[in-house]
Amino acid sequence: MDSVSRQSSVASTASVAEQPADAESFITKHFKKRECGRIVPQTEQPDRCCCGRPVNRDHSTTLSRPESRNGNNGWKVESDTWSIATDAFGEMEFAGRTARKSKAKYVRLSSDSKEQDVLKLLIDYWIPKKTPKPRLVISVTGGSSRFHLNSRVRNIITNGLVKMATTSNAWVMTGGFHRGVMKMVGQALKDQTDNQGNRVPVIGFATWGFTRNRHHLVNGSVNSASTTRCYKPVDHFAMDATSLPLDSNHTHFILVDDGTVEQPYRCNDLLKKFRDMLGKETDGDCGVTVPLVTVLVGGGVGSMEIVQSTLEAKLPVVVVKGSGRLADLLSDVYENLKSFEKNKIKSKIESILKSEDNKSSSLWKSVSTKDWSTIQKWANNVVVPFMQKVFEDESLLTIYDASETTYSTNLPDLDFVILKSILTRAKTSNLDEAVRLAVEWNRADILREEILSQAIDLKDLMHWDSLMDAALVADSREFVRLFIEHAVVDFEEYMNDMKLVYLYNRPGEVEDPVTLDKGQINKICSKLFRTCFGQPNLIHMGTTDKSMEIGRSLLDVRSGTRSGRSGSWSFSELDG
Repeated sequence: MDSVSRQSSVASTASVAEQPADAESFITKHFKKRECGRIVPQTEQPDRCCCGRPVNRDHSTTLSRPESRNGNNGWKVESDTWSIATDAFGEMEFAGRTARKSKAKYVRLSSDSKEQDVLKLLIDYWIPKKTPKPRLVISVTGGSSRFHLNSRVRNIITNGLVKMATTSNAWVMTGGFHRGVMKMVGQALKDQTDNQGNRVPVIGFATWGFTRNRHHLVNGSVNSASTTRCYKPVDHFAMDATSLPLDSNHTHFILVDDGTVEQPYRCNDLLKKFRDMLGKETDGDCGVTVPLVTVLVGGGVGSMEIVQSTLEAKLPVVVVKGSGRLADLLSDVYENLKSFEKNKIKSKIESILKSEDNKSSSLWKSVSTKDWSTIQKWANNVVVPFMQKVFEDESLLTIYDASETTYSTNLPDLDFVILKSILTRAKTSNLDEAVRLAVEWNRADILREEILSQAIDLKDLMHWDSLMDAALVADSREFVRLFIEHAVVDFEEYMNDMKLVYLYNRPGEVEDPVTLDKGQINKICSKLFRTCFGQPNLIHMGTTDKSMEIGRSLLDVRSGTRSGRSGSWSFSELDG
């Protein structure tokens, strides 16, 4: 696929001829870094600037406004940092005893960078051209500290993510560090490839100022960006809470710089804009959005911010109950409240909080070990508005119960639940889009369950003909069978001369499609149906059995070649 068809319709504003020729040129043109431009001592720690650096060192040699003011409110990223050319980008190679030998692309960029430029960097310059555009983006968020999963829950999550990522042309996004759920996802997806043999992109959105040993990634000179940087992620003598090492199983890193250091979660604003854009992004090849789902595993206050912004963007969230902390809290609160009237949610949560029984409940201990009054205040200020947002549109939240108390062998796989959450959301606004996604992911099982539960009716499809085309081109017999069984396809209307030629030419694959005259088309139809059924033409025979046979024969047509292939026919056979 060339760069024109690969690039995003939102990310591209210039012609191919105007695009920088390589990643280095693109990065230097579009991305900056941020530095603190004024020293403002912290109130609590006067020897440190509000940016996190010591007041007497590690600042820019030329401060934009060198005057000092006391108080945290006197320093702001927008007014007291400045952006200059980024000096950290290219390729890193992980080294050290605890790191897996691997390489990854990375860039340090300002927190006010355009999300469209980030997407363009990934699609047009970093991810190999042969890799298809993403058909799904999975954002995994959760605990980095106090992250403990038993082996059963861990296996359920990792097996589901691997299956999901490798079968759906998915990108996977995490916080990028070698801790907690981010480390778990990286380990699960290392060396995993999609169904075309391309490595699954695992993209880390991390905070530059919270990255341990980030100085390893700074280019020594302007021309050294093409040199692979050696990155040693773990320093055993600096195991503190002011930084985290990057994970060696990720393939790409977006290192967001807002001019601060030793402060986590400073990448969330750009991450939010990037996720929101992906959820609304139009894929020019197939005319549908690139679906994004957030999976919550454990987590704390930082994850709450990500989940809430995801719901505000009307994007689905899957919460893994049984993974602890925030995930368990939200699951329990949601299940306790979903039977109540919507206008009584706030009063119900407040009554739960005031209950003496809940002071020792794991429901609240799962989030924090602080005193009860602090937890109660946090819950009233954060949980109440959050749950109100959830109940505004319940189709956005899916609880996947992997807890010990409810676990059974009938528990659906996590990949099934993730895809179903996206399809459930899509069908509320566009049934055709939901079905097309199911076809692209080859998940007829999900669509069949939705039909059996009477959640959808395929007769409501607006563009059944293009969906039938997609199923045939994808060689998906299950979808062809579904469409025929449920009387979606009107073969008398669908099948015509040009449709046969279209399918035979293998859409999107054949570089020199054939054109046929009427006589050749008649030969094809006659040969096809006589060979398959011993009858000259079955186009107008509308029984389900005959229609299904026609569908199977079309799949055989789809696999045909000009030179012939075992089990199929070709034009060379029609010469007589």
